[in-house]
Amino acid sequence: MKKTIYIFIILIFIGIVTSFQQDDLTPAKRIQSNYATNIETFRQSIDTYLSIAQMKNPDIEALYDAHIQCRLNYKKIEHIIGHYDEQYVKFSLNGAPLPVIRQEPDSIRVVEPEGLQILDELVAEDEPDLEKIIEKLSVLQSSFSEMASYEKKRPLEDKRILEAMRSQIVRVFALSLTGFDTPGSGNGIAEAEASLVSMLNDFSEYKNECTSSACTYFAQAEKLFKESIDYLNEYTDFDTFNRLHFIREWMNPLSEAILDFHLAMQIPTDMPERAATLSINYHAKNPFSDDFLNPYYYTYLKPHQDNPAMVKLGGYLFFEPALSVNNQMSCGTCHQPDKAFTDSLPKSLANHGEGTVLRNAPTIINAIYSSRHFYDLRSDKFENQTMDVIKNAKEFGTDFDQISEKLTQSPEYQRLFDEAFEYATWSETKIDQYTITTAMASFVKSIRSFNSPFDKYIRKETQKIEPQVEQGFNLFMGKAACGTCHFAPTFNGLVPPDYHENETEVLGVPADTTATGLDADLGRFANGRAHEAAEHYRHSFKTVTVRNVAVTAPYMHNGAYETLEQVVDFYNKGGGEGMGLKVDYQTLAPDSLGLNMDEQQAIIKFMEALTDTSFQSYVPRQLPEFNPESELKNIPREVAY
Repeated sequence: MKKTIYIFIILIFIGIVTSFQQDDLTPAKRIQSNYATNIETFRQSIDTYLSIAQMKNPDIEALYDAHIQCRLNYKKIEHIIGHYDEQYVKFSLNGAPLPVIRQEPDSIRVVEPEGLQILDELVAEDEPDLEKIIEKLSVLQSSFSEMASYEKKRPLEDKRILEAMRSQIVRVFALSLTGFDTPGSGNGIAEAEASLVSMLNDFSEYKNECTSSACTYFAQAEKLFKESIDYLNEYTDFDTFNRLHFIREWMNPLSEAILDFHLAMQIPTDMPERAATLSINYHAKNPFSDDFLNPYYYTYLKPHQDNPAMVKLGGYLFFEPALSVNNQMSCGTCHQPDKAFTDSLPKSLANHGEGTVLRNAPTIINAIYSSRHFYDLRSDKFENQTMDVIKNAKEFGTDFDQISEKLTQSPEYQRLFDEAFEYATWSETKIDQYTITTAMASFVKSIRSFNSPFDKYIRKETQKIEPQVEQGFNLFMGKAACGTCHFAPTFNGLVPPDYHENETEVLGVPADTTATGLDADLGRFANGRAHEAAEHYRHSFKTVTVRNVAVTAPYMHNGAYETLEQVVDFYNKGGGEGMGLKVDYQTLAPDSLGLNMDEQQAIIKFMEALTDTSFQSYVPRQLPEFNPESELKNIPREVAY
């Protein structure tokens, strides 16, 4: 009896000590423990999924249920593993179900997609290919088993945890609720809920650690977490789910509340020290704030270099015909301010009156927000795009030495360059490739547009929006699947949540509205990059923004469509393949979207609500004069538009 009492006392003592030890753990340590548990749960669910698939005659319903559970378990860890191991998630764990093209020493290698998204497609087929499912699961099991041992021990930091939560909010509305993550099962709403529940569990670890100033923000965020989870529980139908209401009422405010909590707790952030190297401005209130993306990430230009004088100089250069070989063409020739910086032509006119260039001129509004440029992605960074235009025989057809020689014949230009580059350490400002492209990048960066009627509504700056716009956004981000390629909030091909990389798509764009043949333009396949001359990129083109699309007709890389009605009809029919054209490797599903006319009009109404050309930038009316004795003195100095 005494021995039993003694053991009981020891057990109580151990329990008390363990409790004190647990209480001594920081929130990050407790979240690390939660993460390790969830990692193991996910690993075991992969094992279970594979064991069912390997049965002699597996129950297909049980296989599907195992897949769903596996993905739900993944969503419990996604906010952390996705933030810390972006590349592993992209290529091995939950990347898009599309081949990856890699350059080998002597060839191009097509790497088949791996991970949960391709499995989501495979398991949802009418007759699942068990052999393929087993193959993909075996690869996933092997790769994650190696990762799991490390992830369980991964040291977590408070600032990274909170960053991860805000990043995951973007994944929830841009990838889960659009169906991007679940191309076969369409289980995005349940996955969004699993993700938010897991984040709430982690966030709750901070409850007893709040400073007095942070407690209010903690309570706000906790309330928003719970309400958003309740909403996802109540409204489970993918096609009718009100995404606009969900983002406006919970996701945007939740992102802001977590930021306020982060700052009130005086937990460090990477701003401003790393501002130029990050694609996201972490201090932006929410993903639809007009300062959410960091423009300096997408250009060589850095914040300390940029200044109003440089923007002004860039504006002059943008409209300067002396930059072309025959002094007749400027950037403004094809990108006209009064046409939302387009030219309203199917294909832009070439220099020397020699027909047209290969493609349609896209707007430069928000053009800086791109990791690669041109429809075929042949240029990195905006500055490189400028160089390509200057050297292109059908466009400017010249080089920087000739341009420099011309511009130095203008004392006014020399003064403007001196003012713009006053920060530089050199003794005399040179007019050369660097200073010209840098100034033009500064100007184009200033042409930005995130204050449309839609933006103001979703940020709660206005209180009313037309019901048709709301319906259109929900269709765009849901049933119509537009948001799986035109990602919010940029509504272009920059992939969330980090917005580092541009996508291209094979749509099967016809040569003209008769749709009797596929457009001959090879797109990305022929962009001059050897490792991208792969069949999967034949007729593949950059996903451009639909912001300001209502005022930038005609549409597509070849200007094939004159109206938005034609464009929406094209997508509704399943692109070129859906219209009966032979399109190898089309990335757009060839099946009809089944949108009726009212739904198509609602989508157009939403896109019209993305119109915002009210930005402030320096668009000159009069260009700097050249020396009276210069042969350039007769080049028109007035900017006509």
